Amino acid sequence: MMDDAISRAEREATDASASAARARKQLREWTDGEKAVIRSLKRIGEIITSPDFVATSARFVDAHKDEFDFVEENRLEWTALHEQYVELMDQAISSRAEGVDMDELMANLPEFVKGGAQEQDPEQTGATMDFLFSLTEFDTFKNMMLAAKLQGQRASNAHSDNFDSVASDASTSLGGISDLAMPEAVLRRAERLLA
Repeated sequence: MMDDAISRAEREATDASASAARARKQLREWTDGEKAVIRSLKRIGEIITSPDFVATSARFVDAHKDEFDFVEENRLEWTALHEQYVELMDQAISSRAEGVDMDELMANLPEFVKGGAQEQDPEQTGATMDFLFSLTEFDTFKNMMLAAKLQGQRASNAHSDNFDSVASDASTSLGGISDLAMPEAVLRRAERLLA
């Protein structure tokens, strides 16, 4: 009986070793350029989740959210605000990104995205990439501003009889924050900003 248990354990260990070897073969080897992108994205991920960076973004959103309206048509001044926001976020990332070579990152990012990043999410860099790519999307920015405005209206009108009509008007055009057309990482970030 003891010999059977030992034999079975040896077979299981051999099978596990073979499975691990197959997994290692399937795991893609990263190029030096892709490794540099992963390091940079990890650092940027730390930056964009830092309280200081979140506060910088929240201050901008809070200062400008009331300039947006729940309408289909986009105003020129909203585009200008989006450009200011992108510039502010770029400066906030660049000023804190010690050890990140932004030129190297931008040079290697296309290869990274086309390559193994499609198959694997090394070090959970996908959320960072989603955030960076979403910065340039006006609709994502507009939805974030409208969500902040709606949240502000709900907070300021919580005890008002007008609240139901304000929320109803905004919800008809916008829906809840989770219904907005934003990448998952940006949606989580917007929820954190509005909390």
